[in-house]
Amino acid sequence: MPRHSITPAGALCFLALTAAPAFAQWAAPPDFEAVRAFMDRADRVTVARLVPRRSGSVEPTDERRVIRSSRPASSAAADPGWRRRLTAALMIEENYSRYGGCPACWPCVDTAQVATLVTITRGDDTLQLLLLFRERCAQFLFDRGSGGCIRFASRADSIFDLVKAALPADAALRAARLPDAPPDAPKASPGAAATVEELPEAIYKAPPVYPPGAQRRRIQGTVQILARVEKDGSVKSTRVEWSVPGLDDAAADAVRRWKFKPATSDNEPVAVWVIVPIRFSMH
Repeated sequence: MPRHSITPAGALCFLALTAAPAFAQWAAPPDFEAVRAFMDRADRVTVARLVPRRSGSVEPTDERRVIRSSRPASSAAADPGWRRRLTAALMIEENYSRYGGCPACWPCVDTAQVATLVTITRGDDTLQLLLLFRERCAQFLFDRGSGGCIRFASRADSIFDLVKAALPADAALRAARLPDAPPDAPKASPGAAATVEELPEAIYKAPPVYPPGAQRRRIQGTVQILARVEKDGSVKSTRVEWSVPGLDDAAADAVRRWKFKPATSDNEPVAVWVIVPIRFSMH
């Protein structure tokens, strides 16, 4: 029987919203070439090392809350040469997943964790990279949601050295070592933290209700919903993975009414997270 890789319930990674407007062509999560082209043509780059605002555990089930609970321990502007070196070290297409997620969440009170937020700006448009060194993974962040992720693979040491070079005044970072990867870190593509024999199959797709206000304003597009399909095939939890303002709530409401044949592993039903696109069109 064929086996498939899929992100299991409980293996979520960071997702954040930025305040900057989306790059015009990114009505959907961009592909590798679009992201790389944006990085190649950036006007400004800033680098910040993140730490929790206060001690204590932060539940990693709400990535926006995790980001809000962080603060920059240090930050600095990076020059174009640094940005080019980061692009060369990080942007390897075979390590990129357009819809995937990093394989683990922020261990908020783990002092070995080093997380860095790189903000890349071109004109009024912004792309952010959340570099998670323990997880050996970077999450792409847009104002509309998560734009996939990329594994560091064999480049973790080089990327870590680049962050140190960008923040030379950060004494704690200068003394830090690259955090050890978890012993059970997934070796497959980003987000592939478990193996299932059968993927979930939608058996009832509740149609979305087009919000009247969105219709009047002629808002249309595709909302990407991350949905947790339970062992009984119901959907109990959803999150907007890619936003179309004015349509997000209607899309999530529709997906929560979907019914699935659940995923299975070792012939037993398992709960998993899946991406569900909900399209709204005036035509």
